[in-house]
Amino acid sequence: SSRAGCGCRGSSRAMRRAQQLLLKPNGAIRLPSVRVLPLALGARTYTEVRLETPKPPKDKVDPFDEWTPETAPSHFVERFSPETNQWLSEDVQPRTLLVHAHRDYHFLEVLSRWRSTRVLRKTGDERKAMDFVKALRQRFLARTSFLPQALRHRVREALLGIKENDFRYFFRFKHKLYFIGRDKVDQIVQEVKAETKAKFEATFDSQGKPRLTLFVTGATGFLGNELLKRVAADETVVEVVSLVWDQEAAAAGGAPQFGALVLDNIGVPEERRGKFTFVSGNIEKPNFGLSESDLANLKTSMTHVVHLAASVQFDGKYTSSFNVNVGGTKAALDFSLAMQQAGGPFVQMLGIGTSYIHGRRKQKLCSESRLVFPDDYYNNYYELVKAMSSIMTDNYVLENRLRVVQLCPAIVIGNSFNGNNYGDTKVVNAPINMFGRAVETLQESLGTTLFARTVMRIFCRFPADPTARFDLVPVDRVVEGIHNALSKPGAVTDRIHLATDRSISPTQMTEIFYDELGIRITLSDPVIFRTVTLPLIKTALEMADQPKLARVMEKLAHIFGGYAEWGQPVHEVGNDVRLLGLPRARPDTLLVFRMLVRHNRFVQEWGQIKDKAVLAQREKAWAAFIDRICEEKLAAHPALIPAREFQDLVKREYWVLFPKTGARHS
Repeated sequence: SSRAGCGCRGSSRAMRRAQQLLLKPNGAIRLPSVRVLPLALGARTYTEVRLETPKPPKDKVDPFDEWTPETAPSHFVERFSPETNQWLSEDVQPRTLLVHAHRDYHFLEVLSRWRSTRVLRKTGDERKAMDFVKALRQRFLARTSFLPQALRHRVREALLGIKENDFRYFFRFKHKLYFIGRDKVDQIVQEVKAETKAKFEATFDSQGKPRLTLFVTGATGFLGNELLKRVAADETVVEVVSLVWDQEAAAAGGAPQFGALVLDNIGVPEERRGKFTFVSGNIEKPNFGLSESDLANLKTSMTHVVHLAASVQFDGKYTSSFNVNVGGTKAALDFSLAMQQAGGPFVQMLGIGTSYIHGRRKQKLCSESRLVFPDDYYNNYYELVKAMSSIMTDNYVLENRLRVVQLCPAIVIGNSFNGNNYGDTKVVNAPINMFGRAVETLQESLGTTLFARTVMRIFCRFPADPTARFDLVPVDRVVEGIHNALSKPGAVTDRIHLATDRSISPTQMTEIFYDELGIRITLSDPVIFRTVTLPLIKTALEMADQPKLARVMEKLAHIFGGYAEWGQPVHEVGNDVRLLGLPRARPDTLLVFRMLVRHNRFVQEWGQIKDKAVLAQREKAWAAFIDRICEEKLAAHPALIPAREFQDLVKREYWVLFPKTGARHS
C-alpha cells in the first residue's frame, strides 16, 4: 500500500475516503476551499460543483474553431498517446493546438503562472520559473495518483484545473522526413539545387545577364507594393505579372485599371510601367482562376512565382485562415509544379511565410532548418496555418522535387529610415494607433478633469512582461531578401528567417511612447491583465461613453497578449546573410520603431487617413522631408533627432507637407 499524502493509508482505504469526500450519489463533485487546497483530500470545507458529461466535439465547437474534413488539422498534425505508446488516427480539434485551450482554465493555473512570473523577475532565470510551474504541477498530480484512472481525470480537472489533454498526448507534424530518412532527403535536396542552378543559368542573355519574368500574388498588399517598387528599377526583371483579387479588380473596372492605381500610389515612373501586367484571379481557386490563354503565355515565359498573398489576421477564424493561407499556398505550389513540369523557363517559386511558424518555444532557438510542433502550442490560427503551409511546402519538395525557397519574415513594420508603410494599420501599427488615437479622443471628450486622468491611467495599460521580446523587421529589409532570392538558386529548398538579432522589449517601446507622445503606458502582467485588469478597463471606458475603445482594447489584448509574455522564441538568423547576401548588420529596431511611431502620428494620423491616394501623397512628402532634415541636421538617422526638436520641425512645415489635412498639428 502507499501513502497518498492526505491522511489515508492503503489503496482501498484511500479510494473509499476519496469517494466519500469527492463524490455524491447525484454525480456532483465536492471541491475543497482555496485555503485548504494544499491538503487536497484532507479538507473539511466544501463547495459543490456539478460536472457536465462531455459532449462530442462537433456539438460544442465554437464557430471560431469550426472545421471541415477538407480543412482538418489531421492532414498536417498527428497525436501521440503515451498511455498506449501509439500515434492516434483520430481527428485533431483546431482549438487544442492553441495555447488558449490549455491556460486560464482554472484559477489555480492562473495563480501558478502569476507566481512563476514573480520567480522570473526575482531571479532573472526563465528555467527556474518553468521549473517552479512544473514542480507545482507534479505536487498536485502526486496528491491524486492513488485514485483509479476514471476518477483521477475528473478530480484533476475539477480540483486542480489540469485538463485531460494536458497529460494524455502530444503532437507532431506529418513531415515526409520521418518516412524517407535523412539520407534520402539530403540526396533530393542536392539534386533540386543542381536543377535550379541550371535553370537559372538558362535565363542569361548574350551579355551574361539574367532576364526574369515574375508572377506575383499579393502584389497589391504591403509587401507587394514595396516589391513592385523595387523591381521597377531592376533591369534584370523584364516582366512582372501581378494577380489582382477578382473582387478588387471588378470594383475598379478591371485588373489593369486597379494596377494603374497601385503604380500611381507607389510612384513608378511612366517609362518603367511597360513591364507590369495585372490579371484578375483568386488565390483560393486552382491555377488562381486564370484563363487558359494567360496560363499558356506564362508557361512559355515565366521564370519565378512569388507567393506573397496571405491573411494576416491574428484573431481570424480557423476555416477562413486555413482557406487563404493553406489553400492559397497549395494553389501556388500546384501552379508552380505545373509550370515546372511544362518544361518552360520556370526557375523556382518563392513562398513567403513567417518566422512565427515555430509557435511558443519558451526562449528556445528556432532553427531555420527544422520545424517541429512547439511544446507550448501556438498563439493563434495564423501561426498554426502558416506552419501547416511550411510543412506542406517541405513535402512538395520531397515528393515532387519542386524548386521552392521559403522566406520567413518576422513582424514586418515600416521603412527602416522614414517609417513609410503604405498605410498599413495591422499588427504592430494597431496598438500604436490605438493608444495615440485613444488618448486624443479621451482628452477631447473628457478634458483634464480628475475623472479623465483616472480613466487615462486605467486605459494606458498593456499586457506585457518586461522581459518579453518583439522581433520586428522593416519592410525594406524583407523585400531586399525577396529580391535577392530571385538570383540565388543556391537558396532553393531552404527555409530562411528574415528576422533580426536586435529585438525590442515592451519596456523600450513604452519609453519611446513616453518620449514621443507624453503617454506613460504601464505594463501589466499578462495573466492578471486577462483575468482582472481588462474587465476593469472595459467598465471604465464604458462609463466614459467610449464602448468602441473598450472593444478595441479587448481585441488587442487578445491578439498581442501571447506575444508579450516572458519566454518568447528566439528566431535563428544567418541564412539571410549566407544564402541571400544581405548585409550582416541588421537594422536597429529601436530606431526603426521610433520612426514608425512618428510616421503613424503625423502621416497616418493614428490610422484615420484611409484614402490610399492621399496616403501616397503624404508619404512621398514625408520621405522628402525626412531626407531634408537629416541633411540639415547632419543626422545619420532621423530617429537620432530628439523628440521635441523633431516635433518642432514637423509643426514648422506641417501645412506645407500636408496642405489638405494639416489642421491637426498646426
